[in-house]
Amino acid sequence: MTLSPGQTLDNRYRVVQLLGQGGFGAVYRAWDTNLNGPCAVKENFDTSPAAQKVNPAVSAGVSAALEKAMRISRAERYEGVAEFL
Repeated sequence: MTLSPGQTLDNRYRVVQLLGQGGFGAVYRAWDTNLNGPCAVKENFDTSPAAQKVNPAVSAGVSAALEKAMRISRAERYEGVAEFL
């Protein structure tokens, strides 16, 4: 599957452009319509059952990291404090 500019994934991520591609997948610049900001989307070319299997421990870690990132993105901006991009 190749993603196209303008394509929306999961009713949230709008693909802007292809950033790079290799043997295992591709990375796209995208726009997160929920957070109203830029993000990256990784496309995995490996469609084997093993590649699609979700590890619960990894999934929990990713969920925690996403929640933390969302809290940071909503935080007020202060002079002299670095922003996460």
